Amino acid sequence: APMRMLLGGPIEKMWVRPLRGTGEQLAAWADAVIASWEPDSTPVLNVMFHSVEAIAAASPYTQTEQEVCGLLGGLEHLFEHLRARYRVAPVGLAGLWEGAGA
Repeated sequence: APMRMLLGGPIEKMWVRPLRGTGEQLAAWADAVIASWEPDSTPVLNVMFHSVEAIAAASPYTQTEQEVCGLLGGLEHLFEHLRARYRVAPVGLAGLWEGAGA
């Protein structure tokens, strides 16, 4: 299979699950992952969560409003951290792969 390309370089990929750590932990993890990429590759951090995780008691992972606020606060911290340190662009999965067939 041909290698998929983004912005002219090979893509490395990694999933980010916001409920697996605090905003500070996610930011530190993202820095470490980005630093580990080869110089000629384009880092892609795929932030993934289910929409029901943003609704209290709709998911086993966020049962209370406080847990939902923790999820959203962690995402806010991560995105602010990334924007302050890197040139980032939000891209949906459909627009990520150049030339990807459906």
